[in-house]
Amino acid sequence: MRLGGLPPVSTYSFRHSWASIAQVVFEAGLDVVGLCLNHASPLRVTAGYVKTDFSIIDRLNIKILRYVFEEKIKKAEIICRLRKKPLYLRLK
Repeated sequence: MRLGGLPPVSTYSFRHSWASIAQVVFEAGLDVVGLCLNHASPLRVTAGYVKTDFSIIDRLNIKILRYVFEEKIKKAEIICRLRKKPLYLRLK
């Protein structure tokens, strides 16, 4: 299935690209990237004692989506303003 006008991509390629962008562009640590990818951690026992803040995943996802789709979103916002329709209706 094509989304956002992009060619089809495997989940393997998507996860590797996502992880690379997160670490290289946004300087996310390997621990954060691993958390976002739901990887098991050697600190699993310690993590059981600490309430995990999953909001970091949302914030990093927003940054990466903006980085990847910035031009498409800018164009969609302009079109929506011209057509006076909310952006969320246009991006579906």
